[in-house]
Amino acid sequence: MIHFLRELVTVMYKYLFIFTTFILLHQGVSGQIFISPGPDVTPQDMVENIVGDGIIYDNVQFQGADPMRGIFTNGSTTNLGINSGIFLCSGSGYLIPGPNYQTAAGSNMGLGGHPSLDAITTATTYDAAVLSFDFVPESDTLKFKYVFGSEEYNEWVFSTFNDVFGYFVTGPNPFGGSYDDKNVAIVPGTANTTVTINNVNNGYSPGGVVPTGPCTNCDYYADNTNGLTLEYDGNTTVLTAWLLVVPCETYSIKIGVADAGDYNYDSGVFIEENSFECPQIEVETDPYPQGVSDKMIEGCVEADIIFTLPSAAYAPITVYFDLSESTAYPAAFPPGDFEEAIPDSVVFEDGFDSVAIHINPVYDGLIEGEETLRLIIENTLGCIVRWDTVDFIITDYTLLYNTITQNTIICEDMEIDLWVHVENGIPPYSYLWEPGGFTNDSITVSPDSTTTYFVNYTDMCQETGMDSTTVIVFPVCDFETFYFESALNPGLPYDIYGEVSNDTVLLAFPAGTNLNGLVASFTTDLEGCIPSIDGVLQESGVTANDFSDPLIYFFWGPGGCISEWTVIADIETGLSENFSDSFSVYPNPADDQLKLKLPCSGEVQIFNSLGQEMIRKKLDSPFEMIDVGTLEEGLYFSQFYCNQGLATRKFIIRR
Repeated sequence: MIHFLRELVTVMYKYLFIFTTFILLHQGVSGQIFISPGPDVTPQDMVENIVGDGIIYDNVQFQGADPMRGIFTNGSTTNLGINSGIFLCSGSGYLIPGPNYQTAAGSNMGLGGHPSLDAITTATTYDAAVLSFDFVPESDTLKFKYVFGSEEYNEWVFSTFNDVFGYFVTGPNPFGGSYDDKNVAIVPGTANTTVTINNVNNGYSPGGVVPTGPCTNCDYYADNTNGLTLEYDGNTTVLTAWLLVVPCETYSIKIGVADAGDYNYDSGVFIEENSFECPQIEVETDPYPQGVSDKMIEGCVEADIIFTLPSAAYAPITVYFDLSESTAYPAAFPPGDFEEAIPDSVVFEDGFDSVAIHINPVYDGLIEGEETLRLIIENTLGCIVRWDTVDFIITDYTLLYNTITQNTIICEDMEIDLWVHVENGIPPYSYLWEPGGFTNDSITVSPDSTTTYFVNYTDMCQETGMDSTTVIVFPVCDFETFYFESALNPGLPYDIYGEVSNDTVLLAFPAGTNLNGLVASFTTDLEGCIPSIDGVLQESGVTANDFSDPLIYFFWGPGGCISEWTVIADIETGLSENFSDSFSVYPNPADDQLKLKLPCSGEVQIFNSLGQEMIRKKLDSPFEMIDVGTLEEGLYFSQFYCNQGLATRKFIIRR
């Protein structure tokens, strides 16, 4: 009755498989394994896939039909755990890709089983797929990774349908005697428990005809019910099989999977690519100084070339190599290309698995492009001699070169950007400018006098260079004194002297003074200064102007530099000594807030050095605070008016 039910379910799912395969081919599935079955993939192709390069093998045979074998790729996008390798299955390999739309999928190939597989399961085997070959191991351990999956999960766990996988080895036993069909595909942690449905599972069978039992070796089982990437309802985790062997002796291998109990429901095994390895001598470089380049650079980056054995057990041994052609020379590098002669071998002392030689290419001043240092290494670790080629790149070092800002003329109080552009060497570069101690490739300076700036630069190879540029500073004209002589201005009761500071002259006139038509007298700090107001030349003690509003004097200096001075004249009407003393502003310099001490209620105006009104505010209390945070740094004037008169105070904003 059980066999009848399995046959009925198989027929039903065969039509479902055809339908779902049609849907998958037209819709596509992400994260899908790629299957390449026979006959396009031959048994020899499969052996070549798992043994890797250079392994000696022959006598390849296969039992089964073409769709039951092949190569798979893209496994890393699935839940298989192995990216690529070979597969064997007890039906059609086309069934393997998911999603898991079926719970009883399979292809009855109508083929027989295999006696080696019969011996490790609980029932007669059918539809066996067995790959066999002879090979010569290069090392003392045979090791491979695999995954076994099946459609027998989960409904037919603990039944007689105990599908099986086996990996059988025949050949010399390193401890004496011989292996005879020894199965190395066993459950981890056990002596000889074979990998079958009943031996690795999660212990339940929903909807099945067999009663539920406890899980068996469930740590090695992965349920795939409704899985998106593989069809099999369940599979093992990635398992590793291994066996000690005698290097360079011949062994026979049989890898097989089969149905057990009947032909229904497929099972399969996936074996990782390059499972059989030959011992390699790893070679790598350790360049220094660290962080400069992963390539060697003439006169800058040298390197240790490190040779590493698979194990210290191979030592003591001498490994020979040839120094072969480079891209620059038809033969080996000429003498003098390296500070130390490159040997033709390295010696591994007993107990050591690595040794290094030092390579230090010298700077030769030639532009040769990239050169290839090629070592052809004689590998005698395996059963036959192999020659492994390793290339190392050596690049030229080109001397540092720079361009810098040309010598420049500026006027006093001006700023200028200086820069240096470095080429060649090995970037990034570091910089140091003096004077100033700046560390960027461009700087902004404002020297008070003619100054030469020197810049030292260094690349990653600690090669240095130096250059300089001079900033020639022409002075600007400034007022030394500014005043009004009563002798030249009949309306003045006495001489009025201005406060000269920060490009501004501030003067206070007595009440009733007529500011129109006043003649100013002044001196400058330089000879040859030419002052003007609105294009009209000014002569000290001669030219008359209206000083009712702030006036701007333009100076043309002897070196062609232009400067500006603002002259502000105030009349302190009704100003008493007590009034003047009791009006004050602080702190001075101010930052964002200006505090005022007031003798009476009134109004305050704040002007910039050009005489432009910036703030106007009515004030009532003896102590007031004005927000000047929106004003730029510089010189300002505050004028306070009340019924007692007018007073002016100068202050500076500095942050």
